[in-house]
Amino acid sequence: MPNRLPCIVTAEMLGVPVEDHPQLKLWSQDFAEILGNFQHNPDHVQRILKCTEGMTAYFRAMMKSDK
Repeated sequence: MPNRLPCIVTAEMLGVPVEDHPQLKLWSQDFAEILGNFQHNPDHVQRILKCTEGMTAYFRAMMKSDK
């Protein structure tokens, strides 16, 4: 549970619905690789790009919605 706390706090601050928290956690884990050891895992590039695209689309949709 302690490793989930930063993600949950961030999600709540951004207004992410509770049911979307698990997806945000997955994106966060993949996205963190860009900031960490990305250069050491070139085989993860496609997964990280997909994560970034998914997260970007999600938050763009959130910004356009009435929520």
